[in-house]
Amino acid sequence: MDLFQDAVITEMRKATMIAARDEGGKHCPCCDQFVKVYKRSINKTMARQLIHSWHNFGHEWFHAKDVVLGSASAGDYSKLKFWGLIEKKPHEEGYNGKKSSGYWRVTPKGAAFVKFQITVQKYALVYNNRLLDFEGDAVNIVECLEDRFEYNELMER
Repeated sequence: MDLFQDAVITEMRKATMIAARDEGGKHCPCCDQFVKVYKRSINKTMARQLIHSWHNFGHEWFHAKDVVLGSASAGDYSKLKFWGLIEKKPHEEGYNGKKSSGYWRVTPKGAAFVKFQITVQKYALVYNNRLLDFEGDAVNIVECLEDRFEYNELMER
């Protein structure tokens, strides 16, 4: 590609990402894929699962199915990775082809959050399963546990 094409693509990418975040999503003009930046928050269920993980496994590896409580999904639990509160175990040699090993562990930061020693920002901005940035006020574990479901807030995302 020449410099002009690089500049055009860079500008299109920038405009698409702005729309993906500020306008609730957009179709990419290059590939026609829907592009959206998701605003994820730590909710009450995720906080409860993190506490359960820490109390039952400490810093040891465990399978997500062992901490998913009630009808909550492992997908929500895994979002704690964006704040660095848990980490995913890498595949070992000879893995079975699944996207994830399903094993996680609480990080030192996650333990500090559970123990009410640190705060994290309420929202993680996520694009294509990658953290872009954080947003919102700092919250502690107790505030996450008191979090109430806000229908309007969810619909604005």
